[in-house]
Amino acid sequence: MKFRVIVADNPWEFFNKNTGGSFKSGASAKYNTISLQELIDLPVKKIVERNALLFLWVPTALSHEVARSGLVESWGFNKVVTKIYWIKIGSLGLGFNFRNQIEECWVCRRGSVKSFRTAFPNVIMSGEPFDGSGCAPEFVDMMKPIIIISRSIKHSQKPEEFWQMIQPSIDKFGLYPCLEMFSRERRPTWMAIGNEISGNDIRVDLDNLIKENLLTCYYYE
Repeated sequence: MKFRVIVADNPWEFFNKNTGGSFKSGASAKYNTISLQELIDLPVKKIVERNALLFLWVPTALSHEVARSGLVESWGFNKVVTKIYWIKIGSLGLGFNFRNQIEECWVCRRGSVKSFRTAFPNVIMSGEPFDGSGCAPEFVDMMKPIIIISRSIKHSQKPEEFWQMIQPSIDKFGLYPCLEMFSRERRPTWMAIGNEISGNDIRVDLDNLIKENLLTCYYYE
């Protein structure tokens, strides 16, 4: 089975095991992390359609290493076309130099996929959603800003505003089927894989998809 859209919220392994004041702090204390090389080696390319999009969440502290690593290319995508920025409020953030309160979502393209053609400004000055004023009516349902300002939720969980941002365009252009990797919950019309959904290592789930051994626990009905 192959997909037109993939969202990946990878359990990145940081080079420093501790990101705070205790030996149990950091991402590895919250969930099982995966090294960058192990992520590069995942056979994602085998489940991607010729024309597809990848929404890849990347911590700012790792953005340089991820860009240099070739992960995007190894997964079958050839271009980062833009980025979505999540500004976390209500959270101190982690970091040794500055407290990181921004997370990036790289929008990567493979082949030919229509641009979302945003007419919105790329900065939201408050937490209030833009109502589309000033946009052509046919664009209102698919024009979204590329900055999300919302409260931080539990560790690594991404904001609902992200899904509200991408879903209208996915529906508009019929970009199905869709897959969320390392998912934490089921979502209508999306297939979900990862330990918190299937109980499997991500490599087992990907192998099942490649072999089209589709388990019912992957689906949201």
